[in-house]
Amino acid sequence: MKTYIEEPRMSMGRTKTRAITYTVDKNGCHICNSHKRSQGYPVAHRGGKTVRLHRYIWEKYNGAIPDGSCVCHSCDNRQCINPEHLHLGSSTDNMNEAWDRNRFEGRALPPCGEANPCSKLTAKAVKEILNSKWEKGDRLRLARKFGVTPTAIYLVRSRQNWKHAQ
Repeated sequence: MKTYIEEPRMSMGRTKTRAITYTVDKNGCHICNSHKRSQGYPVAHRGGKTVRLHRYIWEKYNGAIPDGSCVCHSCDNRQCINPEHLHLGSSTDNMNEAWDRNRFEGRALPPCGEANPCSKLTAKAVKEILNSKWEKGDRLRLARKFGVTPTAIYLVRSRQNWKHAQ
């Protein structure tokens, strides 16, 4: 077992440190064994907030994480805190890496459009929504017509949902 870094923490008004300990696996991953896990990621408490340790390690070695960026694992191991296995990317980059590396553990992406069993809209309805003239009250009118919420109409019109539809 190796000690990585001393992590400062507050206790009863005093700053204390807790060692971040890890073991090295056959892939060179530094597997944290000193901190509890949340959704597979080791976490720590800094400034009253829960922080995933891989993000803490990134900041310690590389500086601040830009807004909108994720700290991604090149090793695909959520428990790894090896700074050499971490890189910055967008949420989209992270999801694309997950897909490319088949990390969805047998889960497929949910079906799009009418193929999704939860969909209330049809391709024909979406086409009508997209092609309709946009006037005051249209969202409510279209929502009532198709049995959905005005928000659902907005999400279609703004291309946040049904992106694949023409």
